[in-house]
Amino acid sequence: MLDELKQYIRELIQGGEADLVIGYGLSGNKRVVPLFARRAEDADRLVWNDHCYYNLARYLTDRDVMGDADQKTGIIVKGCDLKTLNVLLAEKQVKRERLKIIALRCEGMKDSNGQLLAKC
Repeated sequence: MLDELKQYIRELIQGGEADLVIGYGLSGNKRVVPLFARRAEDADRLVWNDHCYYNLARYLTDRDVMGDADQKTGIIVKGCDLKTLNVLLAEKQVKRERLKIIALRCEGMKDSNGQLLAKC
């Protein structure tokens, strides 16, 4: 599934359907962190595993990340992140027509000890 996801994100960026895709990547010490893909080759750094617990929807209102309010943005969301996204859309803080939602199935996120997070 990860290879297909990477290819899809590459195609979104190359095809001009997204100027930015917000997803998950790895830090230098191999911890899962938000990834802001602006070039097709950035998709190669994408990860998806049971440590992708950040709610990426919060970055949709971050001016440092979003820059131009009219850019087309793709975002990876889990089921538990959809509530945040729905609120942002309802409050018109995010333009739906400028957003490509990439929903991924989540079996629950785990902490660094491998324990299921309380919110899951």
